[in-house]
Amino acid sequence: KNKEDKNKEDPYEKLKGPNFIKIEEIKRDEHIDKDYKLIIMEKAMGNIEELYHDNLLLKLRFNPFNKNLGDNLLRFFSKQIIDCLEIMDRNYYVHFNIRPDNILIFQNLIIKLSGFSLITKVKENQELKIPKGKKPNFTPEYFLNTPISKEDAKKQDYFSLGSTLFFLIYGIDMFKKYGLNSDEKEKNDDKNSEIERNRFKINYILSNIISQIESDQTLEKDLIEFLHNLLNYTPEERPNFESIYRNKWLNKNNKEQREIMIINHN
Repeated sequence: KNKEDKNKEDPYEKLKGPNFIKIEEIKRDEHIDKDYKLIIMEKAMGNIEELYHDNLLLKLRFNPFNKNLGDNLLRFFSKQIIDCLEIMDRNYYVHFNIRPDNILIFQNLIIKLSGFSLITKVKENQELKIPKGKKPNFTPEYFLNTPISKEDAKKQDYFSLGSTLFFLIYGIDMFKKYGLNSDEKEKNDDKNSEIERNRFKINYILSNIISQIESDQTLEKDLIEFLHNLLNYTPEERPNFESIYRNKWLNKNNKEQREIMIINHN
């Protein structure tokens, strides 16, 4: 940071909880006009994306199952991500970077959120642009490159929750499946046509994804509705945090989940 900015609040120091990556130590040094910071974080066993790519059972040439996670485990992971969303909401932050390779796995299947390079503090009545990272999370609003409201900014994370749950269920990145690659660089020639092309593409992707979810007879009806709402094309149609927190599918079998955790804790 520039020295005049060195005392500004860093979000990763503010956001603390069992499902945020823990900071073990912060080393600081000043040199000329810059303030340097080395952040040492706790070591994870891996991230959720690696769970699929490194697990030999999921590398079978033929997988007879439509989905890779049972509902209780999916709920267990979902609730931990939602606990992070609640803490960020209370502290007026939007992560903008929730995706499988930023969700780390620890012992006892505890998951922790990392990857705070795009995290942004949002204020009441503030409009802001969606930050552009090396591996962005695509929403239809991402390609507009116009300011969005505080509420729509939060719904970028809710959409990312939906795309992460899709990955956990099927082991597939829904964007790469249909050819929208986050590693592609934006083309500088004819930006308007590029924006329209990408918006058309993500509309096509979401239509296919919703059709896939709704036709999957192995999914519970309430889970289908939950995913559909999170992945709605317009932010106005996506649920607010209160609706997500109290979702019927998410809070089903709470007692059974607690018993499973107690029995299998070690």
